[in-house]
Amino acid sequence: MEIGERKYPRYPCKLKVLVVTQGNEKNEMMCLDVSLVGLRLESLERFIVIEPREEIKVLFPATAESSDFELKGVIKHYSQEESGQVVFGVEIIHQNTNSHNYWQEHMKKLVLTKVKI
Repeated sequence: MEIGERKYPRYPCKLKVLVVTQGNEKNEMMCLDVSLVGLRLESLERFIVIEPREEIKVLFPATAESSDFELKGVIKHYSQEESGQVVFGVEIIHQNTNSHNYWQEHMKKLVLTKVKI
């Protein structure tokens, strides 16, 4: 693998999602891109704090191609943008093979339909 090459490529996906933290705090965020192992989320509000290693739920709304669904994930890292928004890297927690296959199917639908707001 060359420098800069990713094991799991990321695919752009602009979609508003709802993120629920362990403290049951709800934040609307923008899903920037998805991969087989994770996704990147950008806060719509400024200066949101969710610590690395915190487990979250990501609630995806229904689209023309897929029904609404929920993923569990863990915050792997975050960066504060100059604008005040925060970009979070989320690793998906797959409970079993079915949840992995479920995410793979929904990810394809999100990417193929180029979901936007």
